[in-house]
Amino acid sequence: MATKVANGVSTLTVNALTTSAIQINLTAGSGAQFPTLNAATNDRVWVTLTSGTGTPANEVVECTSISGDTLTVVRAQDNTVAQAWPAGTIVEIRNPAALFNDKVDVAAAVGLMGRNRIINGNMVIAQRSASFTTTGTNYGGPDRWQFGTVGAGGQLTQASSSFTYGGRSILCATQTVNTSATSLTGTNGFLGFKQAIEGFNCYDLIGQQLAVSFIFSASVAGTYSMAINDISNTHSYVTTFNVASANTPTYYSFTIPAVPSAFGATASATTGMYLYVGFLNNGTYATSTLGSWQSGQFICGNSIAQWGTSGSTISIAQVQLELGPQPTPFEIEPAGVTLAKCQRYFQICPSATRLWGSVVTSTQLVFNYYPPTFMRISPSVALLATSGTCMESLPFQAGVGGTFSLTATHANSSGPFDIEIGYSGVSPALTVGAVATWTAGVTFSAEF
Repeated sequence: MATKVANGVSTLTVNALTTSAIQINLTAGSGAQFPTLNAATNDRVWVTLTSGTGTPANEVVECTSISGDTLTVVRAQDNTVAQAWPAGTIVEIRNPAALFNDKVDVAAAVGLMGRNRIINGNMVIAQRSASFTTTGTNYGGPDRWQFGTVGAGGQLTQASSSFTYGGRSILCATQTVNTSATSLTGTNGFLGFKQAIEGFNCYDLIGQQLAVSFIFSASVAGTYSMAINDISNTHSYVTTFNVASANTPTYYSFTIPAVPSAFGATASATTGMYLYVGFLNNGTYATSTLGSWQSGQFICGNSIAQWGTSGSTISIAQVQLELGPQPTPFEIEPAGVTLAKCQRYFQICPSATRLWGSVVTSTQLVFNYYPPTFMRISPSVALLATSGTCMESLPFQAGVGGTFSLTATHANSSGPFDIEIGYSGVSPALTVGAVATWTAGVTFSAEF
């Protein structure tokens, strides 16, 4: 949302205004004095109605749209009262307190780090792989973004990508439909872009207004949805936005009413809030109630773009969820900070990094891993390879064959992690007590 201003704007109303009128018709040609308002970014301008004599008192209105010489406004703003105004009332752009509050609020917010409750909203971290394909639900491409198909059939790929917005190339996440959905009724659907927000990172938002913003593009023009749910799926907020032109990245922002007091987010490491953008369903999760909180689990509007056909794509960038009511410019943080946040949920020790340990028995190895940051919970561990040249031992023995399997891990959220690996078929036999290094890589997941 941007508040626009202009100098020397003064004109008159053509018609009388009732206390409930929301359109103001101006003297012919005077609409050109006002600044241009972009609906996609929720632009506004503060306008003052006045008799010029002080009687009645001035009324400040919020102008949200200008069409020719007609203003569309929200009445009685900035602690003023809606009044009946006669034809010939003076209409001006002045400097009300609301204007200064806007500028102070934005300036204060922009100067604060940690506004954005979304992790990796600018898609700079992709630890797993740049591209991942699934016929279920999974994480892949940019970290922290879950995607996939829930009972809908079909196959999707999510990848790190980029598009041009505002004359420059920016990173984004792109989903491509490889195989069309077979059913989008009932509880079947495509997730779109989903992020689970940890309770510790959102419990303080209960009772507060929120602001959500992002840049979105789709190969299928039409109506798309943005939704917020709690972990118990008993509180939902759904709104929609219009993609007017295919494959045209566009900025969207939303002000969300105060989060209900019963919203199920707690100060804990469990899920506190889900954000969905582009969820696709024509059944159980679709709703006609838009722009307000409601009971139950709803994730999309009733009439939405059917992007679930082969070859369709959706892309998203610069996703931000913050304390409202006013969206602020996207918070850019150092990539190392974003990486550390992502590693609370997923870490990878790649094959290029050696884990050191020892040969414990003729069938068991133990390696140690010290995580760079505390993980959300004790992680699940997986080996990136289970056969072939996976380890070495000292005295130096390179290129050992054999078969390997994860037999146990001993880990808490802070580490270090002891990784026990069973082995067989290694030739020549390993020396018990020898130092060993694991070279095939390990992943650690504490995702929701």
